[in-house]
Amino acid sequence: MTYDFHGSWEKKTGHHAQFYQSPRDLNPSLNFDSAVNHWLNLGANSSKLVLGIPSYGRTYTLADKKINGFNAPALGPGKPGLETAEGGINGFSEICQDNSWILFPNDLIGSYSVKGDQWVSYDTPKMAVLKSRYIRDSGLGGAAYRFFHTDDYQGKCFGMSFPILRSIQYGLGVNDEKDFETSEDDTKTFLGKMQLAILIDENRSVVIKEENKYADVSDSDINLKLTETVRTDSGQEEVKELKVNAG
Repeated sequence: MTYDFHGSWEKKTGHHAQFYQSPRDLNPSLNFDSAVNHWLNLGANSSKLVLGIPSYGRTYTLADKKINGFNAPALGPGKPGLETAEGGINGFSEICQDNSWILFPNDLIGSYSVKGDQWVSYDTPKMAVLKSRYIRDSGLGGAAYRFFHTDDYQGKCFGMSFPILRSIQYGLGVNDEKDFETSEDDTKTFLGKMQLAILIDENRSVVIKEENKYADVSDSDINLKLTETVRTDSGQEEVKELKVNAG
């Protein structure tokens, strides 16, 4: 079971299905990669290891909407979705259709999105491909998909039904549909729905807004200018410009 590592039963935000260890996670074992290595180190047969990939997100209500990264203080579960109707969980179909979310993409740990005081972590189709390729390349037994009803089964976000499931199949090499070339770079598709944000540190983030609503965090020509109020040695406040390169 490589999901539900974190959730609203905790007082701080954390990615519930993180791929590799987050430097902010105090428990190094709560991630996809560490779970695999744990069992292999114990002598488990790799062909008998089946790794879970979720089609839902775990949600929180933030204590302070301005502090919204990993390990941000949380009051409890996020608001129920219209379909899942349960606090603390949103289906991928609910997340990807809501254009008020701001996306923080991360291919090593996992993506999360923020909307006011609401916070959700989840696997994107791209992450499903990456995890499935990891399974295939490591000679593991396969992937366990959870659930059908929380995936975008009506195909409202990507023009195809069950994008998480199809991405798993594509990553495992059992589905060679050309449609899944978009799964390699689904951030573009997401930004048709969401704005993109970059986390500067635990207390600061910046939302990128371009004319086409798309900016790849790997683009070296994206320069973000921020200002920060600092106190000098003499006790006076001074506005200081910060230059942040997204690449």
